[in-house]
Order: sequence, then structure tokens, then C-alpha cells
Amino acid sequence: RRRSPSVLILKYHRVCPAHNAFAIDAVTTDEFEQDLKAVLSLFRVSSLDQLVEDLGSNALSEDTVCITFDDGYRDNFEHAFPMLKKYGVPATIFLATDMIESGKMLWHDMVLVAAENAQVARFCFEDAGIEEADFTILEVRCKTAFTLLSWLKTFSPDKRDEKIKQIIYRCQTDVSCFKNPMLRWGEIKEMQKAGVCFGAHTKRHPILSMLTDEEIEDEILGSKLVIENVLNSPVLTFSYPNGRSADFDDRCRRLLIKHGFRCAVTTRWGLNKVTSDLYELNRISIWDHNINRVCARLLLSKFSNKDMTNNGNA
Repeated sequence: RRRSPSVLILKYHRVCPAHNAFAIDAVTTDEFEQDLKAVLSLFRVSSLDQLVEDLGSNALSEDTVCITFDDGYRDNFEHAFPMLKKYGVPATIFLATDMIESGKMLWHDMVLVAAENAQVARFCFEDAGIEEADFTILEVRCKTAFTLLSWLKTFSPDKRDEKIKQIIYRCQTDVSCFKNPMLRWGEIKEMQKAGVCFGAHTKRHPILSMLTDEEIEDEILGSKLVIENVLNSPVLTFSYPNGRSADFDDRCRRLLIKHGFRCAVTTRWGLNKVTSDLYELNRISIWDHNINRVCARLLLSKFSNKDMTNNGNA
């Protein structure tokens, strides 16, 4: 039996020196290195740009994997980049450009920082269904923070930001005291010289389906133009913020095509094949701190392709 060629696109956000419960999709440096070893032992690693070429020309090699990072955190440079160089692994980082060297935090990081460093023993936020959380317990602060993030995603950016101000006030956290955790342009340029690719991830990381046509174009094109201007290189890849099916629509696709993007990735779980929609590519988060389970999940993904054909052999 032979399988139709398929590709996995792995999704990361943060790579930290130690476990950080308040960082989105965080893995440690050691875990990331083990992930790379597992990937290299099972797959052919390709850049996302090369993947698009292969998919477009029907020349996809079997068992291909791409590695991507969303948002553009500085720890991608400090902790992931040395591992990528060590093993010669290509990667693509999608940048939310308004956060670069602006002193601003992504909206979800403001909530996480506020909860992690809350100066109150009890927290309530009735609008989100949180009546009274015991903030003397770290696990409760963490669970509450991620509950708030899920709730905040249901609002338009303006309404969401109003709610975030209220949350920060209730936590009594001075968010301005904390450093911007995002990449700087100098770090981005250094990674580019070493072969890391960069794609657009909007300017401010909104959920695009909640925006007007004009706002969507500003977010998509604005992010692309900033990166191209600084790096003097075309930006052909895009990552939808949040990335679920409800978070983008046909307006986004039309604008991506209009402005020269060749593909876009989602956060929907799944494989990609030569028949895949280049503007709705699936990705997989490993989401495990045990390398044995990571390998098992990768193997499961590798052999779970249902598009099987019989070549005459049993």
C-alpha cells in the first residue's frame, strides 16, 4: 500500500528556559530540542515557502514537515533560534508587527501578565461568569486567565480592549512595569540572515472575521508592508490570528490573493496534501511535555493519512 504524499505543519508560540504556565503554547528549550530530534528522525523538514512551491507544482515529497511560530516572541530568538541553527532546521515566524519595538503587548499577554502578577487575593468578573476566584492559588490564577482569554475572543477589538482595562484594574497589576516580550527588528534581521523566514500575522492580532473590510485590509496589508520594508524581502505567507474556521472568511482570502500572498495557515488540526486549499492550511500543535508521547503523536499523524491507494501488494 502507498500513501498519497502529505505534510504536517507544526505550530509553536513560545520556547522558554523553564515551564511557564502563563505563556501560550509554551515548551521549554529542552523540550523543543527533543521535538526537533523527533521530527528529524521521522520526516523531511521543509520551509513553508518550499512547501507552497511543492504543493503548487504537485511535487510534494512524502512525509514532509514544516515548523512555524505565531506572534513573534523574543524567546523565539533567545531559545528556539539556537536549536534551529544547531540542527539546520528551517522555520517560519509570523509577526504581529505593531508589537515590535513599540512597547506594546499583545492583548492576550496583558491579561496573562495581569493575572500572573495580580495584587488581590480574590478576583471576580461577573460578566465572564467568574464570581470569586482564589488568587492566592497559582493554578486558579492561570485557569482564570485562560478562561478570560476565551471569553474576550467573542468581542470586537474595541469592546475587548475595554474589558481588558477592567480586568487589569480588578487585578491591581501595573502592566506597564513589565517588558515587551516580542522580537526586535535587529533580532529578526539576524534570524533572516541565517535562513529563518517571516510571514505576516496582522498588525494588532485581531480576530479578522469581526472586522470591516477596510479594517481587514489594513491589518493584512499593513503587516506585510512593514515586514517587507524592514527586511527588503517579499512576504508571501500569512497566519490567521486565533485561526479557527470562525476567525476568518472569504473577505480575508480575497485580500490575501489581491496582495500577493501565496498561502495562509490556520490553527485547525490536520494534514495537508496536494489537494489542500493553500489559503486554509492545517497545522498541528504538539502540546505535550513527554517526548515519548510527542513521538507517538507524530507517528500517528504520519500514518493516519486516509487517502490510501493499493499498488498491488498486500
